[in-house]
Amino acid sequence: MHWWKRPKLDYGMGLLPASAFPAFPRSPSYRVDDTALLFSRSSGLEKVVIRRAVSYEDTSSNAPPLLTTTPAPLSSANLTTNLLELPSKRHPQVLRHLRLSLFTVYRRIFSLILVSNLIGLCLVLRNIKSPALDRLTTWASLNFLIAVIVRQDFFINLVFRTAWLVPWSFPLRVRRLVARVYTYGGIHSGAAVAGTMWFSVSTVLITTFFVQQRLFSLSIVVTTWFILVLLVLIILLAFPLMRAKYHNTFEITHRFLGWTTIALLWVQLLLLTHHISRTSSAPVSGVTILLRSSPAFWSLLATTLILIYPWLRLRRWTFTSEVLSSHALCLHFQHHIHRFSYLSLSSSPLTEWHPFATFPSGDPEQLGGSMVISAAGDWTRLLLESQIRAYHRNTLYPRTHRPTIRLWTRGIVKPGVLSLTCVFQRVVVRAP
Repeated sequence: MHWWKRPKLDYGMGLLPASAFPAFPRSPSYRVDDTALLFSRSSGLEKVVIRRAVSYEDTSSNAPPLLTTTPAPLSSANLTTNLLELPSKRHPQVLRHLRLSLFTVYRRIFSLILVSNLIGLCLVLRNIKSPALDRLTTWASLNFLIAVIVRQDFFINLVFRTAWLVPWSFPLRVRRLVARVYTYGGIHSGAAVAGTMWFSVSTVLITTFFVQQRLFSLSIVVTTWFILVLLVLIILLAFPLMRAKYHNTFEITHRFLGWTTIALLWVQLLLLTHHISRTSSAPVSGVTILLRSSPAFWSLLATTLILIYPWLRLRRWTFTSEVLSSHALCLHFQHHIHRFSYLSLSSSPLTEWHPFATFPSGDPEQLGGSMVISAAGDWTRLLLESQIRAYHRNTLYPRTHRPTIRLWTRGIVKPGVLSLTCVFQRVVVRAP
């Protein structure tokens, strides 16, 4: 068993004994009418007043109560005094806004990568000569490789499973920092923008050398500028405002324009290799140049293989649908999944993919699980409507019959954000 395949979230499932973990009390039992919710505009938080004692089903000595209250009538006189006191805010409002809204962890990672590459670019451009072009191309290809790697299934599983190994004895500040690994998207976007920055400078140098010295051919210059236009277009359509407003357009262009860019990068690399072999003073073949003296070749090769691999694992699963309501659908499947994972589904693999959280079977010896899909968009709404019509078509057993549907899955099952709760002893999950 690999070292990262030992998550703490598998309580008592054979990986670790149940005695290795502390016992927790069960959730308090109370009725909705026993709880009064008050909204404070000054603090922006909901405060709860429980009017009677909280009862626990588990009264063992290893399960201390989470909250102890005494019965109190809900009146205007004691309403304020019974509110749960919140700790005072540690920083001014402006600083909190900058830290939690403008400079989120995602944006901090993005800025760190971009600034680091900008410093490196300034160091490379101190002496603008022909050899600097090789370094520009190499750094551009390495950034594109990093942008693709962080979206790869194995990398995501490695990052999450490594975070699970952090013990509870570590300080809370460290565990909170480790739990932010789900913001790896900042590495993806930062490396992609940085790679485009390096490639832009490379394009300007190639054009300058072509105009002044006729150093490159016209085909190399045209291909390079076409690649740059595609890269800029991908970044503009991936901008958060554009992505939220035209999500389907973003997803299609991000995929197809990205594939086109990779293909054109191969064309540019072969043209540059042919140009170097033809203008070199010593006779050398293009294959030798690629294999021995071109880091961009190996980066581009690794990028291409990483992009191809998930499509080799394209599968079509059969799901049993269960209509829960007019806006919710449950899909059951018989394939092995891990807890706290998510699965991407599609009815048209080349156009759009939709991730959904999965729920494994309650029986540990039974394979399969389920997922709940709500009508939140065009694709989910059409899927729900089609399954409702399938229920109505079955007039013989309308209550027990569950129609089946076949949908595409790709890659391997990946852990979701909820899996990071195993880093903490106790968590509170808030549903909107």
